[in-house]
Amino acid sequence: FDALAEALLTEADALTAAVQAQGLATTLHVVNLCGRQRMLAQRMAKLALLGTLLREPAAGAARAAAVETDDEFQRALHALAALPIVTPEIRHALEQAERNWQQLRGACREAHGASGRRTLAQTSETLLELFDELTVRYEHSLQVILG
Repeated sequence: FDALAEALLTEADALTAAVQAQGLATTLHVVNLCGRQRMLAQRMAKLALLGTLLREPAAGAARAAAVETDDEFQRALHALAALPIVTPEIRHALEQAERNWQQLRGACREAHGASGRRTLAQTSETLLELFDELTVRYEHSLQVILG
């Protein structure tokens, strides 16, 4: 299932790139970044759990993939923060996302215990909701700017 999910994600990225090439690049790029952040938060939680449940070498591969996911999430978060589309609400939501990501990272280190797994689940869901909200805020700001 994991391999199929990754293949679906690859195809979705290809479709997004094709649509961006049709002239909706700015709007779609921002929406795509926010959407990927939702996915990355969920992926990070999954990888942390797999890293504690699987045997080696699969557990090590999950932990290595979590490091890559962390890097990708942080790069995209910085890219979103650097966009010229900034309202106080967007800035606040991005700050919340950063705090929650740090909390998720901490929960990943504690995923072997019930408390860590609970925090992992709650924080990944909070990030999902935050990036849903950010997507709406960016779309609204772009509509105002582009008329």
